[in-house]
Amino acid sequence: MKKIAILIAAACTLSFTACELDMFPEDKLVNEQALQTFSDLQKFEVGTYAAFRGNFTDGYVVGAELMGDYVNAVAGFGNNYGGLHRWDYDHEDYDVIDFWTACYYTIGNVNFVLSQKDVIAVEESEKAEFNAIMGEMYFMRAMSHFMLIEKFCANYDASTANKEYTGIPLITAFNPQEMPSRATLEESYACVLADLDEAAKLLASVSGSANSNLITIDVVTALQARVNLQKHNYSEAYKKATSLINGGNYKLASSAEELKNIFTYDQGDEIIFVFYSSLTEQPTAFGGQFVTDQNSNNDWYKPQYIPSQTCVDMFDEADYRKEAYFLVASDETCEIKGSMIATPVYLMNKFPGNPDLQTTAGVKNYRNAHKVFRIAEMYLIAAEAAANGAGIYLYRYHEPAGR
Repeated sequence: MKKIAILIAAACTLSFTACELDMFPEDKLVNEQALQTFSDLQKFEVGTYAAFRGNFTDGYVVGAELMGDYVNAVAGFGNNYGGLHRWDYDHEDYDVIDFWTACYYTIGNVNFVLSQKDVIAVEESEKAEFNAIMGEMYFMRAMSHFMLIEKFCANYDASTANKEYTGIPLITAFNPQEMPSRATLEESYACVLADLDEAAKLLASVSGSANSNLITIDVVTALQARVNLQKHNYSEAYKKATSLINGGNYKLASSAEELKNIFTYDQGDEIIFVFYSSLTEQPTAFGGQFVTDQNSNNDWYKPQYIPSQTCVDMFDEADYRKEAYFLVASDETCEIKGSMIATPVYLMNKFPGNPDLQTTAGVKNYRNAHKVFRIAEMYLIAAEAAANGAGIYLYRYHEPAGR
């Protein structure tokens, strides 16, 4: 009898366990239920934009500034981002892990949305917006993969691009358990460009305009220009960049005041794509590394990094960019290693903080919306591509017959 009782108890335990395995948490949805309607898709669109904005981590944005030759750490800077500034970091560095994780998190979100595209119920009146959202997804996956290529791969070289493991792990399907090895660099670029081609088809009717918070056909074109330049497809990079320059939707800032507005208020005719930001959707604070006001009058500064003299000397006094890019701390208003500096010090003023994003009036938090693409970059891409023969090639290609 004792053995029978034990067997019955075991059977009951197994029965209850089996029942529990079929239960779902009340505060979550299984994948198949999470995205079924067009309304669900719109919510996922907002969430995926938020994930994509997370790609632009402080390590990615500030790191790009600090790893260049035009910024120097001051004495007693506290080693903030010191590893990046010294190029002394590895796979265990927080900034490296944070950026890698953010990009693949975005890719995972995109892949889930794309995996459900054929089962979402869409009315005829919703199809145009549905296609636009799908185009946004392909763009965000393309840019996330490309950002990883920029940081974790060597510069493109056609002679080595087909070697094993020279690219990044490419994830183009929703499978949380997938752990692919690194692709070749050629395969990695091909994946990015293929996704951009798909995005361009789906967003063809979504025209761009200055200060867009949404991904438009112009945003796709801007990334195509950037990617092709990095892949040394100079004729294509030139073609894409000049199409935006000649399109007339964006204009270079023509005064110091206009340029200051771009970096301070995150608005300007140069901007092709800028992330939406508000008091409730705050961007990351970047500027504190470069300025850091120490009093309410904003006239005493304690920077951790300052522009190099070589950088400052690149701009003559008549260049209005100098007034916009740099802030001059006058005599004894800049503290370095506990001492006030007697001579004027140039400070980097790229992230001064948008007053509209201040949570406490008059107190800077150095938060600025990230400007992902500006027409100024397209001019630089066109110039570099032309310097490598693209401009001459295109001119000859379009030269009238008989000349």
